Amino acid sequence: MTFEPPDPNHPEAVACTPIPLVPAGFNKNAVLPYGLTTDNIAAAMSDFLEFLRVVNHRLYAAQIQRLECFMMPANFSTLVSEFMSSRNTRSLPEAC
Repeated sequence: MTFEPPDPNHPEAVACTPIPLVPAGFNKNAVLPYGLTTDNIAAAMSDFLEFLRVVNHRLYAAQIQRLECFMMPANFSTLVSEFMSSRNTRSLPEAC
Protein backbone atom coordinates (compact mmCIF):
# COMPACT_ATOMS: atom_id res chain seq x y z
CA MET A 1 0.00 0.00 0.00
CA THR A 2 1.46 3.36 -0.94
CA PHE A 3 0.48 6.66 0.54
CA GLU A 4 1.38 10.02 -0.91
CA PRO A 5 1.88 12.88 1.53
CA PRO A 6 -1.03 15.34 1.53
CA ASP A 7 1.18 18.10 0.11
CA PRO A 8 4.28 16.75 -1.65
CA ASN A 9 5.73 20.29 -1.73
CA HIS A 10 5.58 20.75 2.04
CA PRO A 11 8.91 19.69 3.63
CA GLU A 12 7.27 18.29 6.76
CA ALA A 13 4.88 16.17 4.69
CA VAL A 14 7.75 14.83 2.61
CA ALA A 15 9.73 14.07 5.80
CA CYS A 16 6.89 11.78 6.92
CA THR A 17 7.89 9.25 4.27
CA PRO A 18 11.19 7.55 5.18
CA ILE A 19 13.82 7.02 2.52
CA PRO A 20 13.59 3.37 1.45
CA LEU A 21 16.26 1.02 2.67
CA VAL A 22 18.95 -0.07 0.17
CA PRO A 23 19.58 -3.77 0.89
CA ALA A 24 22.72 -3.71 -1.25
CA GLY A 25 24.24 -1.45 1.40
CA PHE A 26 24.50 -4.32 3.88
CA ASN A 27 27.72 -6.30 4.23
CA LYS A 28 26.73 -9.78 3.05
CA ASN A 29 29.92 -11.15 4.66
CA ALA A 30 28.96 -9.97 8.14
CA VAL A 31 29.00 -12.72 10.75
CA LEU A 32 25.73 -12.44 12.68
CA PRO A 33 24.55 -14.50 15.68
CA TYR A 34 21.44 -16.68 16.09
CA GLY A 35 21.16 -17.57 12.41
CA LEU A 36 20.43 -13.97 11.43
CA THR A 37 21.16 -12.85 7.91
CA THR A 38 21.57 -9.39 6.50
CA ASP A 39 18.28 -10.02 4.70
CA ASN A 40 16.59 -10.52 8.11
CA ILE A 41 18.06 -7.25 9.39
CA ALA A 42 17.06 -5.35 6.23
CA ALA A 43 13.50 -6.74 6.38
CA ALA A 44 13.15 -5.85 10.08
CA MET A 45 14.43 -2.34 9.43
CA SER A 46 11.96 -1.99 6.54
CA ASP A 47 9.14 -3.12 8.87
CA PHE A 48 10.08 -0.39 11.34
CA LEU A 49 10.32 2.25 8.60
CA GLU A 50 6.82 1.28 7.46
CA PHE A 51 5.57 1.61 11.05
CA LEU A 52 7.17 5.05 11.28
CA ARG A 53 5.63 6.07 7.95
CA VAL A 54 2.12 5.08 9.09
CA VAL A 55 2.46 6.84 12.44
CA ASN A 56 3.99 10.00 10.98
CA HIS A 57 1.40 10.31 8.21
CA ARG A 58 -1.36 10.06 10.80
CA LEU A 59 0.34 12.63 13.01
CA TYR A 60 0.79 14.94 10.00
CA ALA A 61 -2.89 14.62 9.18
CA ALA A 62 -3.67 15.71 12.76
CA GLN A 63 -1.18 18.59 12.44
CA ILE A 64 1.16 17.09 15.03
CA GLN A 65 4.91 16.95 14.53
CA ARG A 66 6.64 13.71 13.56
CA LEU A 67 7.20 11.09 16.27
CA GLU A 68 10.98 11.35 16.10
CA CYS A 69 10.75 15.13 16.60
CA PHE A 70 9.03 15.07 19.96
CA MET A 71 10.46 11.91 21.51
CA MET A 72 13.65 12.08 23.52
CA PRO A 73 16.47 10.19 21.73
CA ALA A 74 16.74 7.51 24.42
CA ASN A 75 12.97 6.93 24.29
CA PHE A 76 13.02 6.70 20.50
CA SER A 77 15.84 4.16 20.75
CA THR A 78 13.74 2.16 23.20
CA LEU A 79 10.77 2.33 20.80
CA VAL A 80 12.91 0.84 18.01
CA SER A 81 14.21 -1.87 20.33
CA GLU A 82 10.75 -2.77 21.66
CA PHE A 83 9.31 -2.84 18.15
CA MET A 84 11.99 -5.28 17.03
CA SER A 85 11.61 -7.54 20.06
CA SER A 86 7.80 -7.50 20.19
CA ARG A 87 7.40 -9.69 17.11
CA ASN A 88 5.63 -6.89 15.25
CA THR A 89 8.31 -7.60 12.72
CA ARG A 90 8.01 -11.06 11.20
CA SER A 91 11.46 -10.80 9.68
CA LEU A 92 13.59 -11.94 12.58
CA PRO A 93 14.10 -15.60 13.48
CA GLU A 94 12.39 -16.83 16.65
CA ALA A 95 15.74 -17.30 18.45
CA CYS A 96 16.40 -13.56 18.49
